[in-house]
Amino acid sequence: MCLITGDLRAALEKWWTQLSTRHFRRMVTVFKTAIKAMLKAKKGPRDCHKFILIMQKLSLINKTYHIIPLETFYIDELNTSVDLKLEYVLELTRQDPNKTELDYWTHFPFLLNGVAKGELIFVEAWLMQTLRRQSSLFNTAHGTIIFELPHLELTVRREFIVSDTMNQMAGLSESDLQKPLKVNIAGEDADDAGGVRKEFFILVMRKILQSDYGMFSEDEESHLVWFSGLPSEFCDREQFHQLGRLVGLSIYNHSIVPFPFPLALYKYLLDTPPDLEDLCELSPSEGKGLKMLLSYEEDDVEDVFGLNFCISFNILGETHTTELLSGGTEKPVTNANRDEYVRLYVHHRLELGYNGEIAQQALLFRKGFSESLHSRTLRFFQPCELKEMIVGNENYDWNEFRDILMYRGEYSSSHPTIQAFWKAFFALTDDERRKFLQFLTGSTRIPVSGWEELHAAIQPSAPESLPVAHTCFNLLDLPNIADDVELLRRLRISIEHTEGFTLA
Repeated sequence: MCLITGDLRAALEKWWTQLSTRHFRRMVTVFKTAIKAMLKAKKGPRDCHKFILIMQKLSLINKTYHIIPLETFYIDELNTSVDLKLEYVLELTRQDPNKTELDYWTHFPFLLNGVAKGELIFVEAWLMQTLRRQSSLFNTAHGTIIFELPHLELTVRREFIVSDTMNQMAGLSESDLQKPLKVNIAGEDADDAGGVRKEFFILVMRKILQSDYGMFSEDEESHLVWFSGLPSEFCDREQFHQLGRLVGLSIYNHSIVPFPFPLALYKYLLDTPPDLEDLCELSPSEGKGLKMLLSYEEDDVEDVFGLNFCISFNILGETHTTELLSGGTEKPVTNANRDEYVRLYVHHRLELGYNGEIAQQALLFRKGFSESLHSRTLRFFQPCELKEMIVGNENYDWNEFRDILMYRGEYSSSHPTIQAFWKAFFALTDDERRKFLQFLTGSTRIPVSGWEELHAAIQPSAPESLPVAHTCFNLLDLPNIADDVELLRRLRISIEHTEGFTLA
């Protein structure tokens, strides 16, 4: 099949597009099984290159025609059978002159699951930051040696954290964004080994998403946010550009951000149009109303629903109505055109906004995001995978969390204090456990690759002390007492007082 060219190849590919879902899936499974067998036999991608080429073509067809889920192409065994991080470094740096890109599994990201692709982006970030750190020691310009900082340093005041951040972000070049980030908080004594940076992202995102800044609006039902669509005189558009850069910067610096957006945002970043399900996620009541319109079985839609091709927006407390298409005011929604109405409604609600303001805001956000995050792997992500890489996930398995924690000093899993700690921990409510996770790691969410990435540990501290978290190391100082009731009391005190960079 790989040798077929011209009209015969075009005919074969056309035939593939016309396969039923069942038969298309079966074809993918056949070639996937062949690749997995060769992987098990310690063969590399060059050894099964023909199988990969066919899978790649099937993947491209599937991306166009949406026949089967993209994860059907994933070979999860690559995560454990191959050192993908090392392979990607070797591929990007071309250290082996006898190998080409076809010798590396990482050259075929459509075979990789979300966790593996996330690792590749982090490898790219590490390489870029390493190169920037090396080149930043000094540069020459017009015959003059200019010394540069090896890090990107942001210094902000806690009470003005948003304005200070945005003002400094606006002055950064794209090469600055490739440096490792260090955050300094005016008047606070923590040295940023990671914890300050993590809490910085949490706080700046939390504040900038508030309605006071006018950039985003929160749905009262879902508590998710979306672009506000406010006119530029009430909302500085440049802020969206800088926020996009900041989100990309957080990925490059391994920081999970609290970003309560629906999946539609990640679709937008990957050039995938949103649909009705995305509106249902953001605004459940609004979406439910549109679904009722589509599912209505009688033939009197026009009389029952009384709609025309218009949409209304709330702008600063005032209702503004705009047409979904030319002449929309005079065009009623009927049984025959209701699908078109819903499609246009979702497009205007999520992508355009009143007078195109949402489109402008989202475009600037994406521009900033792209400036920060340069990756050839990004286009192979699914929206849900990109979302988990940025915000983590909430698939809590607290028993697994207990299993991955490490112990230092005299502590061990059988130590009386540790036994008392876990008894106290499991006495916490679910909400309190999430607060503990934020207290320990700076975030309530789990990295996309799982608990293991936290490398969290517990070490002894004075019996009279409160538990103290070093968020830069995900390290807990736990008072050496074997009283679970007292430990529970102290834990609750500590997790209610997590904000403050001196904890890092």
